[in-house]
Amino acid sequence: MHKATMIPKIKAYIKCSAAWHDLGEPAPIEDGPGLKMIELEDDILIKFGLPAGALCYSNILQQAAFTIDEIEENAEYVYHRLLKEAEKFLLSPAQTGVEILRTAKDEWTLAQDALSFMGFDTTTYTGFLYHDIYLSGACTEEELLQYLKFGEAYVLKGARVIPFQYPDLMNSYEELEQDGLPRLEEYATYLKYIFDKHEWDLDVANLPDYKMDIDEHFLCIDLFYLGHFEIIDAEYVYALILVYEDGIFYRLPIYCFLNTFNDILRYARYTSRVMHLRMSEQDLDFVSDPYVYHVYRTEGCNHEICGCLLTLELFHSDENVQRSVDSFRVVSIVAMDEIVYEDIDDWDDLPF
Repeated sequence: MHKATMIPKIKAYIKCSAAWHDLGEPAPIEDGPGLKMIELEDDILIKFGLPAGALCYSNILQQAAFTIDEIEENAEYVYHRLLKEAEKFLLSPAQTGVEILRTAKDEWTLAQDALSFMGFDTTTYTGFLYHDIYLSGACTEEELLQYLKFGEAYVLKGARVIPFQYPDLMNSYEELEQDGLPRLEEYATYLKYIFDKHEWDLDVANLPDYKMDIDEHFLCIDLFYLGHFEIIDAEYVYALILVYEDGIFYRLPIYCFLNTFNDILRYARYTSRVMHLRMSEQDLDFVSDPYVYHVYRTEGCNHEICGCLLTLELFHSDENVQRSVDSFRVVSIVAMDEIVYEDIDDWDDLPF
């Protein structure tokens, strides 16, 4: 790889990315520095021989692109990281689509990574097929590949598009149905869900606190809504969830490990809607401490979690002081026949 050519491209990418971040997230990327950043990212990855759009590689670029401070050092870092990844990727044995999908399912990989390695674009439709149909177990690897190939061939014929807005889909529904677009009815239901304003789409800050009966110690819930979370480190995640009782939405604070929080996200009504919230321990090295995310204020909605039974235990950070607000730790997550337990040594020493 010609270093003299790639370093200037990487530095240009860092400058555009830093300018985009300065606009405030989530800033639109249809124009300005955001669009230029995406164009440079694809160009850089392709020239390294890596699949454009693969999030695992674009993250390497992003990790060094929040600021133009130390741009020379950061450009060098990105160049050598991508060079190393390119060597590993290009020398690794070729995998079939089925093999890639099976590995992606085992690791719960994002669509941007799984589909990019098979040469498919990640769109609203293909992301839905992958996250909400395939990862949920509603189709096999072979069936998903058929769906993806059909969708790819469909848009290549006559410059057709697969709508990603519910009103547009309804306008072309009959045509898409006649053409046999896979999973059309489920896709329409998905877009309608996104399009609608739901009663639980509220700012959690304006809700009353949930209070348990004084004699109760455990709480089991199978439907709740994620409204806010703070990631302190891999062992401490604080989240405010919404629960509905007697016609009122309440907010309820819970604590868990980072891997448990990521696991809870798997049981969202549509996992494609929450996959961007998952974070690894490595990601924590590149975000503010703590990482704070207001779901409703950022996205205009809260995320419905309805695929698991969550068991919570009431606790106090100091047993000698009665807290004004009840707090809960995650004891177990029950999904199908599997129970995932938290193993906690000392929850009285929380840093909050």
